[in-house]
Amino acid sequence: MAPQHEVIEALPEKESSERKEIYYEGELYDVTDWIPKHPGGNIILYYTDTAEDSTLPIQQFHHRSIKQVLARMKTFKKSPAPISRKS
Repeated sequence: MAPQHEVIEALPEKESSERKEIYYEGELYDVTDWIPKHPGGNIILYYTDTAEDSTLPIQQFHHRSIKQVLARMKTFKKSPAPISRKS
């Protein structure tokens, strides 16, 4: 007779309170609330999850609209990046 296994319903995932930030030109920008609105979809998550410097990719992906992008970024909460941060 095979052993019986207890069936446990999956617990609901807790809503993450973790803030998502991108690194751009020496500053960390809180983009948590912008992520669902980002026209480029979830690619932004790569830069929040890996802590990669997003300066060059933002400038390359948004070269035609950089003024608008930078104006939008001015509305985000920002903080200086830690000194030990890699570029």
